[in-house]
Amino acid sequence: MRLVNANVALLLACSTTIALCAPPLAGRSPVLAQSSTPSATDRKAEADRLFNQGTKQQEQNQNEAAIATFQRALLIYREIHDRPGEGKTLRSIGVIYFNLKDYPKAIAFAQQVLDIAREIKDTDLESRALNNLGIAHQNAGDLTKGLDYLQQSLAVAQKDQNQFMVLSALKNLAGVYQDLKQLEKAIAALQQGLAIARATSNLAKAADFLTSFGDVYNSQDQYPQAIEFYQQALPVARQAHDKRLEASILRVMGFAYSNQKQYEQAIATHQQALAIVREIPDPAQEAFLLSGIGDAYKNQNQYKQAIDFYQQALIAARAAKDKPFEANILAAMATVYFLQNDFDHQIEFAQQALSLRRETTDESAQLSSLVQLSYYHWQRGSNFKHRGMSAARADYARVIELVQEALPLPES
Repeated sequence: MRLVNANVALLLACSTTIALCAPPLAGRSPVLAQSSTPSATDRKAEADRLFNQGTKQQEQNQNEAAIATFQRALLIYREIHDRPGEGKTLRSIGVIYFNLKDYPKAIAFAQQVLDIAREIKDTDLESRALNNLGIAHQNAGDLTKGLDYLQQSLAVAQKDQNQFMVLSALKNLAGVYQDLKQLEKAIAALQQGLAIARATSNLAKAADFLTSFGDVYNSQDQYPQAIEFYQQALPVARQAHDKRLEASILRVMGFAYSNQKQYEQAIATHQQALAIVREIPDPAQEAFLLSGIGDAYKNQNQYKQAIDFYQQALIAARAAKDKPFEANILAAMATVYFLQNDFDHQIEFAQQALSLRRETTDESAQLSSLVQLSYYHWQRGSNFKHRGMSAARADYARVIELVQEALPLPES
C-alpha cells in the first residue's frame, strides 16, 4: 500500500453585505452606529482565518489541534451557508484522518465533500473527493471500490481538462493495479502519466512517475531495475528544485540497496536524504530515514549502531507526533535486544510499542505487537533456571493474557 500526499484545495467564495447607517442622534455629531452582530463578511473572514490556521497546524503534524481548528471554521461556514468553504474544510479534515490511517472517518468525510462538490457543480473538488475516496478504500483493503472511485476521478478530471487531477488519478490507479497484481495495467497508467508530464514540461511530476516505475519493480524484487528508474528520477527532481521529492527518491533508492544487501550503499544514500530533510526541516521523514539506517546496521549485526540510530529516530518521530511510526521504531529496538538475548529490554520496548498501538485503530499492528510481546515473555519464562520458577510463572501468565487479547483480532 502506498500512502499518497493529498493537496489542500483552496476554494474561494465571495459574499457581499449592505452596510446600514443609523440616523444621527439629536444634539450630537453624526456617527455611524456599530452593530454588535458580525456581518457575513466578517464571519467569512474569521472562517478563512481559522481554515488557514488549521492548514498550518496540519503541515506541522499538529493533527488534533488542526482538526479542532477546522471544526470551528466548519461551524462558521455552515452558519453563513458557504458551501465551497464547507467543502474544502471537510476535505482537509478527511485528509488528516487518512494520514492517521483512520480510513472509515477519512471515507465518511470524503463522501460529504463529494456530495457538496456535486451540489455546487465544482468538478475540481469532485475529482479530488473521488480520488480521496479511492485511496482511502484502497488502504482500507477494498481494492474494487478503490479502483471504481479512482476511475471516476480520472473521468471527471479528463472531461474538465484538469491536468493536475488527471496525473494524480493515473498515479493512484497504478498503485491499485499494483496491489491487484495487474502489473501491465499499472505500467500502462504510469506510462500515460509520464507522457503527459513530459509533454507539459512538468519536471516534478515526471520525476514522480519515474519513481513510481521504480516502486513497481521494487515490489517485484527486481531491485536493479528499480534502482535504474530511481537514478533516472533523481536528476529530474533536482532540475525541478523539488527538495522533498529528491529526498523521497533517495529514501526509496536506499531501501532498494538494502534489499539487495548492499548496506553500505544504503546507508550512504539515506545519509544524503537525511541532510536534505534536516534542511527543510521534516521530522517525519527524518525519523523514517534514521530508522532505515538503523535497519541497515541491524542487518549487519552492528547492534550498537542500530540502537543509536533508532534512538535518534524515536526523537524525530516524537517531534513529528507520529505515534504509529514511533511504535514501529520501539518494536524494531525490541527486535535488536531480542537478537542479543537481552530479555528485559526486549520486553520493555515491545510493551511500549504495544501501548502506543492500543491508542490507534490499526488492529493488524496491535496483533503484531501482542504476538511479539507474548513470544518475548515466553522466551524469558523459559529461562527459569536463571530467574526462578516464580518469575517464570509470572511470564507465562502474561503470555496467556496477551494471547487472549490477540485472539479476537483479525489477521492482516
